[in-house]
Amino acid sequence: MKINALRKSYLWGAITLFLMIAIFCSSQMGYQQQTIIPMFQRHSFLMNSIARLNFLSGIEFKYGTHLVQFKAATRVAAIEFVLRKLAHFFSFFMIAWSSYRSLSYQKLPHWYASIVALLLTIFYAGFDEMHQSLNPNRTAMIEDVILDSFGGLTAMLFLKFQEWQK
Repeated sequence: MKINALRKSYLWGAITLFLMIAIFCSSQMGYQQQTIIPMFQRHSFLMNSIARLNFLSGIEFKYGTHLVQFKAATRVAAIEFVLRKLAHFFSFFMIAWSSYRSLSYQKLPHWYASIVALLLTIFYAGFDEMHQSLNPNRTAMIEDVILDSFGGLTAMLFLKFQEWQK
């Protein structure tokens, strides 16, 4: 293997490790330390913009045991919930992407690198939820493992789509 490919593999591996450490640290924080609702409340522009989203009023869904409603009284909390879940999805999308990139520079077959990257992502999603279950200020949910795993799967599908384009 060329030195340049080895460096790229290590760089992508370091990015993967950095993302995993960031998620681990984030999982140690309670909801009150992570909420962005006070930021929304400090900026009247954001609050006014959210208040105008009346077309969202009829939307509600269950996520695990939580009922998420976009009616006026709970709209800010619902938007924060969606943003937090998007952060879950994209964090694990990036773990899968970066671990695949690291493995692909090791001259492994693409299918093998994809499977290992996806399994690593799913394993880490489960580990993250188990870690959260140890924090009394957090709630571990199998739905989050599924969402995180779907983020990893989406990354693999996106990479496969890129390969097909070549």
